[in-house]
Amino acid sequence: MNKPELTENQTAHYFTVSSIDFEKSYKVMDMRIAKGFSDRELSFLLGYHPLYVRDVENPLHSKRYKARDTNYLLHIFNCTLPEILDDKLEELTYKLFVVATSNADETKSYEIFREGPNGKSKLFRSFTELPAFKAVGLKSVASPIMVKDFILDLLDEGYFSEPKTGLELFRTCVEHFKGHVRPFFITNAFKLIHKMGDRDIKVSKNEMKRFVYSE
Repeated sequence: MNKPELTENQTAHYFTVSSIDFEKSYKVMDMRIAKGFSDRELSFLLGYHPLYVRDVENPLHSKRYKARDTNYLLHIFNCTLPEILDDKLEELTYKLFVVATSNADETKSYEIFREGPNGKSKLFRSFTELPAFKAVGLKSVASPIMVKDFILDLLDEGYFSEPKTGLELFRTCVEHFKGHVRPFFITNAFKLIHKMGDRDIKVSKNEMKRFVYSE
């Protein structure tokens, strides 16, 4: 591919990656969007730092999903392994060319080109990072206040006497409200409860190094 003409807010990058890890990152991204989760919300469900998934989806970042995340992702999405992991790729590695654009809202856009067997590059995918807390796809059947009040009820009932993962709490909310609930409303509820002063939900990590929530 010929060297592109870049604007002041663009950079170009050429490198090689593992094809399996790379394909998995973007199969998961497609599934995430289809299920109505932002990158930060999927990070919460995985039990990781809010920027974890954003970093995985950033083609210039070295972070990729760990082997231990695979089964967890299957549970989150209720999907089959081939939907997020293709282990029969013809190439072990991909040669990539990426154009990164810094946007005015502090997000970044990426154009990812993959070099084919003939040496020619073809657009693999292009996307722009989501601003923090922006919703994706499905609407929540419950409002932020409804979710906060429900979590307060769970506190009163002793639900958090044993540590709960973000995924467990999300599924409890979905079952209660009988429909999709934005994970962001759950994390926002934690902050609102903390501001109330008399109640709080503690955050720690379990043996799998995932965040859990308890009294």
